[in-house]
Amino acid sequence: MKHAMLVAALLLSGCGTTEARLTLKLTSDGGFTGKGVGGVAIDGTSIEASDMRRSCRGALRAEEESRLRELAAAARPEAWPESYASTDRPHGSPDQIRYTITVGAHSTSWYGEAGEGVPHEIMKLRDALVVVQQRVLKECP
Repeated sequence: MKHAMLVAALLLSGCGTTEARLTLKLTSDGGFTGKGVGGVAIDGTSIEASDMRRSCRGALRAEEESRLRELAAAARPEAWPESYASTDRPHGSPDQIRYTITVGAHSTSWYGEAGEGVPHEIMKLRDALVVVQQRVLKECP
């Protein structure tokens, strides 16, 4: 009986929802200042974008959400290693920026803007997040 109730509860909890809540984050740290170059966090349709000078809030557009969902799925976050840093420089080079990307509960990081050794699909997702970050910062009062 408990099993049947659990199954019923799980089925009902999914009613009316077509997709999971979108949670993505791109952060940076390190570099000359040790603070990175900013980042962007998306939770549902809410965006928080920052650069070295300010932090702004915005709303995710429907076309951005569709594109980010597509790119996140293609990047296969469930298969990501903890880091794509090279074995000979696991902490990057002096003053190099470390980027961390998070999709849901999965994260990975790498050093440097070029993302050497990082799969193309992850870099495409990173680039799309930067576009959203820049839009929100541009619209910031």
